[in-house]
This record gives sequence, structure tokens and C-alpha cells, in this order.
Amino acid sequence: MTGIGVGVELARLVEGGVGVVVRVERREDGWYDGEIVVRSGFVEGSVRVVVGEEDLEDWGALLDVLEDEEAYEDEDGEVFAGNWPREGDSAYLTVVAEEPLVVEVVDAAGTGICVRVPVDLGEGWVGEARERWRKVLG
Repeated sequence: MTGIGVGVELARLVEGGVGVVVRVERREDGWYDGEIVVRSGFVEGSVRVVVGEEDLEDWGALLDVLEDEEAYEDEDGEVFAGNWPREGDSAYLTVVAEEPLVVEVVDAAGTGICVRVPVDLGEGWVGEARERWRKVLG
């Protein structure tokens, strides 16, 4: 990890060393310094983010949607895609409920770079993600 100390993994969307990891570390003011790390055979990089309690609640809500099989394709053939933290002044993830799952790391406000990483996380990944989320919430 490059910029926020030790941190705690909020998200680990990785298959075979390829994927996206989000680490956060709580600050004294109640906000969290975070880092989104992308690793693949093609690209490696990281971008910093700052998230608040509401953003952490939004991560839990996003996991709720991704746990629902209907998110992966509705009757019109559309798949769910959710941004976290909400698109704005910092980098964010777009999680696309496809098979395999697609995670985009978007740094629109900074470098303008977007990296799209497909990861086949298999069964039970949402449960593991929820455990990481609960640890961050404390």
C-alpha cells in the first residue's frame, strides 16, 4: 500500500492475482482515507479516495443489489451497474453485474483514466465482501 498506512480491506474483487482492492483507514475526524488498487498483467496502479460513513453504507447497499440474481439481467436484458463512492470529485468504482463481474476504476476528476477489469469471483463472494465491510464498520 502506498499512501494510507496499513488500512483495512473494504473490498477484494480479485481472481488469480487480477482485480481490484479497496483499502481504507479511519481518520480522527470520522472520514476514511482510501486507496483503490488495480492489478492485472496489463496494468497496475492505485488512486486515492476519501469516503465517509454514508459511502460505507452505500457499499453495503451495493452488495445487497449484487447479491440478488435479478441484478445480473432484468427482463429487458439490462444488467445493473453501480458506482461507489458516488460519482463526483474523487475516483470511484463502477461495478457491473455481468458474468464475470466487471469492475471499472474511474479517475475522471484526476487523470481521466478508466480501467475495466473482469473478475470471475465464483460463489460466495458477496458474503466475503460483506464480512470485510462489517470489519470496517467495526
